Amino acid sequence: MRGFEIEELFICQCGDPSHQFIISADKETTEGACAFVSVHLNREHNVFKRIWTAIKYVFGTRCIYGDFDEVIINPNNADRLQKVVDFLKKHQE
Repeated sequence: MRGFEIEELFICQCGDPSHQFIISADKETTEGACAFVSVHLNREHNVFKRIWTAIKYVFGTRCIYGDFDEVIINPNNADRLQKVVDFLKKHQE
């Protein structure tokens, strides 16, 4: 499998490595030039909360707002984000 032309790892300003995402971009995909965002989802360490989450999943109980976490992006990451945007603009169809 060929690697992506751009791969950038962003870790939250808080320093917690579980708050992270990776943006990968390539111009040679089946959809043309694309960027993919891979988000790390937090794991719950409390076993009882994990069991409760599993029970809610089995019965189809979902929050109407979806599941959220956050990543704080500081201004030092602006150039790396802009690199991905510039790449996509350059390869627009």
